Amino acid sequence: MHLTTCPVCHSAIDLLSLVEDEASSELLGEVSKLESWLAPNVLLYIGLFKPGKSKLNNSRALKLLKETLALTSNSRLLLKACEATVLNIREARKTQKAKPFKDHAYLIRVIDSMAESTVTVNEGKSNLGHAVIKKQGHTTTKEEDAMAHAATLEKFNYKQ
Repeated sequence: MHLTTCPVCHSAIDLLSLVEDEASSELLGEVSKLESWLAPNVLLYIGLFKPGKSKLNNSRALKLLKETLALTSNSRLLLKACEATVLNIREARKTQKAKPFKDHAYLIRVIDSMAESTVTVNEGKSNLGHAVIKKQGHTTTKEEDAMAHAATLEKFNYKQ
């Protein structure tokens, strides 16, 4: 069953050949479950594990994919962390000889640093309007936010 044509060599890609072995079939299944906006960045990240002179084995890619998805349940955070990791490592590989990744330590550090700098909003009924800024550890109310906003507008002589 002809799926598509390879953008590089223009040969036909057959769906049945993609699922010939168990690892390839399971890898394709796992990738197809990902959100369309998340899959490309996660796959680019997995590509950082590719050995220099050979291809990445499908069973290894499947294992890496499952490990990557298990790092955080926050898909948006994972998207940003994978994107930042790929950009940083590609830039580093331009200027120096960088080896393929062996583990997820770099991505874990990126996720941790991004998680610390995000703002979380408590959605409980009793806590409506409270935002906790993890990096600074300060809780604000709607009234404090409104006063800060008004002060900023006044500072720049903006009239509502």
